[in-house]
Amino acid sequence: MRLTIGIGLMVMIVLAYSCENVINIPLNEADRKIVVEADLCDLPGLSYVLLSKTGSVYDDSTFYSLSGASVTVTDLSGTSFVFMEDSLVPGLYLCPGFVVQPENHYDLLVEVEGKTISSSSASFSKPNLTDITFDPQVVYFGSYAGDTAWIPYYHLSDNGAEQNYYKIRMVKNGKPRRRFMLTDDKLFNGSNFSGAIYTNSVKHGDTISIELMSTDEANFNYFETFENADGDAGGPFSAAPANPVSNIVGDAIGYFGVPLPTP
Repeated sequence: MRLTIGIGLMVMIVLAYSCENVINIPLNEADRKIVVEADLCDLPGLSYVLLSKTGSVYDDSTFYSLSGASVTVTDLSGTSFVFMEDSLVPGLYLCPGFVVQPENHYDLLVEVEGKTISSSSASFSKPNLTDITFDPQVVYFGSYAGDTAWIPYYHLSDNGAEQNYYKIRMVKNGKPRRRFMLTDDKLFNGSNFSGAIYTNSVKHGDTISIELMSTDEANFNYFETFENADGDAGGPFSAAPANPVSNIVGDAIGYFGVPLPTP
């Protein structure tokens, strides 16, 4: 019995001592990568190219903007558009007169810090959102338990002449949801299609709209792998199991897209 108590005391002393030691793990951090976030739009002044660098694993709250870049977008006809850095927002490049045209092709060229980065993306015809409906559901869990939630349904008419990829997002009371829903027309090409946007936070009196955007396969794959890897993380380049599939060519990560919203 005394031997057992003695061993127990020794184990407790060792554990108490070890809990007070700080273990420093040396981390071999990778070089910071250039990040390209490029969204082109069919409305004047809304297209942008945002250039930055990834941060340290110990500092995920700092945005490292990348200034002094040359940014050019060229369409299928060979017309080039120069995106200039915003004087108020470092790393943000704009071209106020640029407007995406349906059924076109765009090439992005970025030159910065002695590196050349490129990408390509295609625009399709505008998607056709035909209706928005709501289905009442009783909420059984959470802070809304016992109340009625309204599940929004989007209804679209697919263009059978194209292979279409869609990004769908709900906007409630003027505030868009952070996450997109993704779908393609492999199962309903050329047909009408409906889908639910599941949430228990839509209540009577809310104003709801749906953003429906067509995109190309490369951007669809980027956002699909991002959604799968990101979970509930805060952004595309926050801590995640893996980087999303990128359509950026060169020593950089990110995406370049020309999504077209419904008219």
